[in-house]
Amino acid sequence: MNSIAILGLAVAVGAPLPKERLKSMPLVGAWVKIKEVVDGGDSRLPDKPHRYVFDADGTYAIYHGERRFTGGDEYATDRNAVPATIDLKPPALVGGLTKRAIYRIHADTLEVCWPINGGPRPTEFSSHGDSKTVLWVFRRVTTE
Repeated sequence: MNSIAILGLAVAVGAPLPKERLKSMPLVGAWVKIKEVVDGGDSRLPDKPHRYVFDADGTYAIYHGERRFTGGDEYATDRNAVPATIDLKPPALVGGLTKRAIYRIHADTLEVCWPINGGPRPTEFSSHGDSKTVLWVFRRVTTE
């Protein structure tokens, strides 16, 4: 099996990507939520980690522990915007609002900041007081 087929299979099943492939596709791969701040207050993370897996085809899935919670969700990014933007759209079956967020990646850390209840897209990576924003911090799941 060639390396492209193996990489495609790894992405399809949500497996971690080798570090050498991360530079060309910075968001693609698996991320584990390590922090959540809502209106300035740290939220308690669940016992089982939340893992978001972004695929190169513009879809993502959410896992709670090893159980797939959602799938078929769509995302769209604009890496040229300042700050970079991401729209996280849940599947029609689930309903809900598209999260119009901003994101940034530094090394193996992803930060996503989005408005509560469909407010305007944030312009900074913070959630404080009555900001009506949520800030998520993720750590990339990688292979050595």
